[in-house]
This record gives sequence, structure tokens and C-alpha cells, in this order.
Amino acid sequence: MVAGIALIAVGSRAGVMSRWSFAAAMVAATTAFVLDDPAGSTLAATATSLPVRRLLRASAAVVAAGLWWIGAVALATHRVGAVPMRALTLEFATFVAVALAASAAAARLGDRTGGGYAGAIVALVYFATGFLPSQPWLPFPSEPTAPGAVARLAVILVVAVTALAATSRDPAGGGPGFKVRARP
Repeated sequence: MVAGIALIAVGSRAGVMSRWSFAAAMVAATTAFVLDDPAGSTLAATATSLPVRRLLRASAAVVAAGLWWIGAVALATHRVGAVPMRALTLEFATFVAVALAASAAAARLGDRTGGGYAGAIVALVYFATGFLPSQPWLPFPSEPTAPGAVARLAVILVVAVTALAATSRDPAGGGPGFKVRARP
């Protein structure tokens, strides 16, 4: 996050927006590591379920990323003036959600400790597709302010949050959330 702020602060004013976008993708990629849970097999026997543990970890990452975003917005706005906040904020939220969803999916399929790498790689590849020539089949728009980009970003955000919730179900509990068991 400090490196992201430094990236926005240095250099010419002309490149602030591209450096800001790159810094946002890097911060979003680092949020994927928050779901790595090396003690997950030990904690599986506790009363706190996997969805609750994931919710707490993801909430901490989202709060930290949100605070960073506020600082980055203030710095970028100071350097270049008005920026398209709604589209850029949606883009950043989508990056974070994709990173967390990919991390959760990889942790569910793997050993619970390598999900951060998978989430970071997916988020950065997702960011890199924005530099490809605009194609209708690419999920990520090359410019968040392009026509139709907000709708595409919103759909990707909903899909990523849904995937995060689905991969955060407790495998031992058989379903999401808390359950009340009937006594025999």
C-alpha cells in the first residue's frame, strides 16, 4: 500500500492515472493473501465456522484496501484534478473481489495456504487484459469509463462475490452459515 501511494506520488502528472490503476491492481492482488489460513485444519474443530473466519479476514482486507483507496483518491485528485470516481471505485472493488474469490477457490481446491498466490496472479492477469485491444469477449473493459464498462464491472463484481461466498462454505458443516441441530 505504501508502494502504491509512492507510485502515484512520483513522476509526471500525465501518467498519474495509469500509475494509479496499476497501484490499485497491486493492492487488490495483495488482498488475496489475507485468506491464506495455515491453521485452517486446526481451527476447523473450533466453534467458529469457515464462513465466519473468511468473513472476518475478508472484512479486514476490504477495510484496509478501502482506507488505502481513500488516500490514493485524495493524492491523485490533488495531482490531476477531477477523476471519474464512480467507475474507478467500481473497478477497484472488482479487482479486490476477483482476487479474494480466486484465493478462496484455490484454497478450497488446494492445501489452504497457496490461495494467495493464485488470487494475486488472477487479479494481475485480469488487470493485464485491460491492455489488450478491446474485444467484446474480454470480460474486463480496457477503460472503466467506456460505454457499457460499468455494467460489465458490476456483473463481474457480483459473480466474484458470489464465487467467494460459494467457496467459503464450511466443508465439514455441509452448508453455509450457522445451523441449529435437533437433539435426538
